[in-house]
Amino acid sequence: MSLTTDARKRLQAVLLAFALIFTLVTVPQAESASAAPLKGKLCRDVFNLPKPTGPQRTTMPDPAEIAALGELPLDYVNPAEPVRNAALPSDDPQEVRKDYGTKYRGKSVGTETHLFARWNAWLDKHPELKTKAQINAAFDGWRNSYVTVHDNNARGHALHKLIVEKLGLTGDDWLCEKTLGPKGKSVRVDIVHKTTKFAIEVKAGSGHTRDQLGRYKVLVENKTLSRTTYVHGQAPDKPTRDALKEAKMDSARIKVKPRITNIRPTFPGGCVSGMSVVQPAARCAPGPIDPSSKGQNSKVQDLAKQTGRTPAEARRYQNLPRELGARDWGFRRPGGIDWSTLELSYLEVDSGTGDVGYSFQADDNPDEAANPSFGGEETLDLSSDAFYTWLALPDEVFWVNLNPDHPDQVTDPLFADTKAARVLLEADLEMKRDFTRLTNPETEVGAAYWDSLRTNPDGSVCWPSTRQWIYAAPAKVRQEGDRLYILDAPMSVGKERMEFTNYPDGQEPCTASDEIMDHNFRMAQEHLAPVVEELINTDPKYADLRSVYRARVAAAWVKQRNEANPGPYDAIIDSGDASLWPEGTDWEAKDVWDDMMENDWTRVQFEVTREEIVNGEPWTWTYPIYGGVELDKSPRKQTPTEEFRRDHPELPQAVQESRVDVVSYGDEDAFVGGGTAQESVEPEPEPTPTPTPTPTPTPTPDDPPARKEPPLVATG
Repeated sequence: MSLTTDARKRLQAVLLAFALIFTLVTVPQAESASAAPLKGKLCRDVFNLPKPTGPQRTTMPDPAEIAALGELPLDYVNPAEPVRNAALPSDDPQEVRKDYGTKYRGKSVGTETHLFARWNAWLDKHPELKTKAQINAAFDGWRNSYVTVHDNNARGHALHKLIVEKLGLTGDDWLCEKTLGPKGKSVRVDIVHKTTKFAIEVKAGSGHTRDQLGRYKVLVENKTLSRTTYVHGQAPDKPTRDALKEAKMDSARIKVKPRITNIRPTFPGGCVSGMSVVQPAARCAPGPIDPSSKGQNSKVQDLAKQTGRTPAEARRYQNLPRELGARDWGFRRPGGIDWSTLELSYLEVDSGTGDVGYSFQADDNPDEAANPSFGGEETLDLSSDAFYTWLALPDEVFWVNLNPDHPDQVTDPLFADTKAARVLLEADLEMKRDFTRLTNPETEVGAAYWDSLRTNPDGSVCWPSTRQWIYAAPAKVRQEGDRLYILDAPMSVGKERMEFTNYPDGQEPCTASDEIMDHNFRMAQEHLAPVVEELINTDPKYADLRSVYRARVAAAWVKQRNEANPGPYDAIIDSGDASLWPEGTDWEAKDVWDDMMENDWTRVQFEVTREEIVNGEPWTWTYPIYGGVELDKSPRKQTPTEEFRRDHPELPQAVQESRVDVVSYGDEDAFVGGGTAQESVEPEPEPTPTPTPTPTPTPTPDDPPARKEPPLVATG
């Protein structure tokens, strides 16, 4: 068959169009797991590791193999460590700007020239900070974020290298930091096998980001990757575990013990940090009062300073890691824990070396992205100051009492000007108000209480005046040599009959038989006291009380140990001087007594109408109570070894890891701590690679390689 020229041209056009369609349809298959090998930089070259001499690994490590590695040391250098305690060179922002400028790129991270130039550049993007006071107040938190970001980046990089090295991913088929996916939706894959397309995402922390996980899921679904495993250096938190399970991603944990190998600067003499149980003041104080001359490494303090004092400040700090070039290594941001729930839960004191370690427990913040937690400094400062107050003063002064007859006996004068005294008095008053609220028959508890009362023959109700007070129940602890685990620290409510003379105007004590009075008193114990006790041990409004009581338990343990073996707190214990930890405001102890008398004692709280009362007329009711909080004793109950290991198998490792970073614990809790600064150590020398890697270009004076600034925006 012969074709005309026109027909031949038409056929060629059809074939060309078909070929084009076929090409467009089959392009995605080039991205499939069976497509051509990926190209990129070998992991061994990224980390300057030698080429394996034996058989090269081609299989994907499974979680069991990773777990079998045990706990591995993770040494790394934080380039920002030298400026951890740097102060602004001037309180005039214009002077700092004039001296350091805003051009930070090419300058060495961890130098003042880089730090202050970076600070000035950041200020340019935050015009809401207008006054000198606002600007200077923001610096400490910003500087801590700067140090933390570089610490996290360095630790994440070190873990990435450790995984490559320990799992044998140094062969010719393992690529690192390979970018996959379309522009705007790409992922920088930490580790990938170039033919099987197995991928590993490294997370030095406990978390994940939803956006990155979604991009990985797309890469697996469209066959760009065949399988992805998330490997965490910390136990993944519950949201991460749930998200990985939903996305059908594998998850593994590599246990590591991080250690910064460059020198951690100590705090300047006389100006101590506070907010820790290592350095005992929240302000500059005269004289060297730090129990450890080595200074401290306090992760909890670093994070607390990055929380802000208001929701707006918290959101600003929450964005700082991204603005400072943080890679996505899965670390928590400061607002990721509920700072209002922070309680001291672990303390270790080495009497020989003077070294101290500690850890605080807090609830997770489930709404971190929208509502980051704030107020970390105040909460941590309260716990620290209370701890030192409990150490410095004798146990017998730890009481408060709100008694209408005794305005001059609100608390002991030695204790009166401390934050702990304020917390105890405010809790005492709140307890009284809770008792009053619960007796209202409009409430479920109050209705049951009123129904249980016995009345006089004329139908009137009478009950005795009472004293209710908060006292320390035995704390559940585990004591192991130099270590104390505070597993639970409940408080109880005591209640007893007590007469008084200072009745509100127009009020007189009612009368009833002893049988009726005894019965009605027992009904208050049965219906009201347990509910108030539950509130004290669980309700957010008593969080400060629970915090200072945890510190009381720890301080009592330290005091007891110090009697036999004096340690780093010896000079503070029973010194009788708590002046370094004052309330710090215009508050006075009698202010709470005045508040009670004005707003609770003489004011009608509610009215009750009872059909039994004469002519059914309503009568005004006032509930007379004494009160108090007594923490002069701090009993402890030791948890047996078998029970501790059964119920808290991961706790010892969690508190140790928390000295470096926030550690998830269970489904809803987290630990974060600190301790005496580590001694500086010399890092191990890098192995000589085979073959010799491509040499690093000679740096210019403006671009030193050792501390090169990471990109402003990067993904892990």
